[in-house]
Amino acid sequence: GKAFEKHLAAVEEPDSMFGLGLVRLGEDKIDDADRWFGRALEGFSAPPKPDTLGQCRVLTRMSDVALRRGKVEDAEQLLERAVKANAVQHETWSKLAYVRDRLGKANEADAARANVDRILAALGRKPEEQAPERKPDAAPEPGIRFTDVTAQSGIAFTPTSGATPPTVVRSE
Repeated sequence: GKAFEKHLAAVEEPDSMFGLGLVRLGEDKIDDADRWFGRALEGFSAPPKPDTLGQCRVLTRMSDVALRRGKVEDAEQLLERAVKANAVQHETWSKLAYVRDRLGKANEADAARANVDRILAALGRKPEEQAPERKPDAAPEPGIRFTDVTAQSGIAFTPTSGATPPTVVRSE
């Protein structure tokens, strides 16, 4: 209850702040959720070594807040930042596809969906096995270079030109 939440808030730990943001988002307390997510993002961004997965998770949820406020362009920007932080989170790409569809950016939405499929395939899952989303959100711009390879997935993003979806290759 409230005592546990008070304890978490006092700890000043990014995962706890993120969790409190999720609770507030679930309660539809958008301003409180946004505040907790902002604090979590600060924590996940702190030196000496920022937590890029944590940043991605928070930015993705911050895009949910933006969508609930009707700020679709802001959601897109947050999701672009999320995939720059960690490009192998299929949920983030899926939300980006949704947001780009809403903005009338069909080619960019298709590219984001192609990345969802590639990530799921690399994880040994078929795209149709993806869990349905409660409330979709956003993803990144064509031409953004995703050259970092993440150890846990072995997926590297390579840029493509024009309307062709970006490709994902397995690392050796």
